[in-house]
This record gives sequence, structure tokens and C-alpha cells, in this order.
Amino acid sequence: MFFRPGDIAVEGPKVRFQPVNPMLGFSLDKAAQRDFQVFGDRLGLLQHYGDESFDVSRVAAMDLDKNYLVAIHQGLCPTGGYSVSVESVRVAAGSVTITVDFQEPGPDDIVTMAMTTPSLFLLVPRRRGTRSPAFIFRDKEGALLAERMPVYGKAAPNAQI
Repeated sequence: MFFRPGDIAVEGPKVRFQPVNPMLGFSLDKAAQRDFQVFGDRLGLLQHYGDESFDVSRVAAMDLDKNYLVAIHQGLCPTGGYSVSVESVRVAAGSVTITVDFQEPGPDDIVTMAMTTPSLFLLVPRRRGTRSPAFIFRDKEGALLAERMPVYGKAAPNAQI
């Protein structure tokens, strides 16, 4: 899913959010379950999904020194018509709260008869001079879905990406 400017309601300090192409080639086995991840560097991202799962040139183009990469996976769905969207992002001291909406097709909707794995990737700018915030994921009713801290890779000596 791509975002256009204005697709995300931002509350709190003024922050620009950037969409990320979801067709990065990530491993479908990691997206088969509902999941929420936050990556603080490229190595953490590549170690989580597997080096061979991503188009490394696209990952290298993301500035993960200035941004966190948020990955939201709805999980394996039996048909088309499912989607994931972000309703709002609220930045506060020490935390980022993301309100997520998982949509399902209606009973009379015409959908693709193929399994799908709706996912959404989003870059969230880092705030200078602060520690890594806790990322809190909530549904539209405010129920807690997950809490995550950014994942950083453990680099082997002389590791290059």
C-alpha cells in the first residue's frame, strides 16, 4: 500500500512520514502471521526477513540513519479484499502510537480468489537527541495490538550491506 501526503493524520509535533514500496520482495513466511515490527537499521531488517528476501538496492535507498522502518503485516488472508491502513500516528516523548485499521471484505464483495498477505511499510523520522521510542500499535477502538522497540542488527566483524 502506498501513502499520499495527507493519508496519515499526525498528532503532536510536526512530522513528515514517508511511504515505502511494499514490493520489496520480503519473505512471505514472515508475513503469514499478523505482525508488527520496527527496524532501527538495515542489518536488523535484513536479519529479520533474510538477506535474500529483499531487493538490497531498495533497502539501501532508505535512510535508516534518520528514520525507523515500521512493518505491519495483516497475516495470510483467504482471498483478496483485505487491507491494512494507518489511521493516525501520534508522537510523544518516548513513544510513537500508531493506530492501525485492518479491513476485511464484506459478505457480498467480489474479491480475488487467491490467498493474500496485506502488508504496509512506513518510514517514521527519528527525533534527534532522544532515545529510541517505544512503538505502540492500537486498533481504531484503542485496544492495544502490540508494543515494539526498534530492532537493530548484530553485525559480524566486517559485515557490509
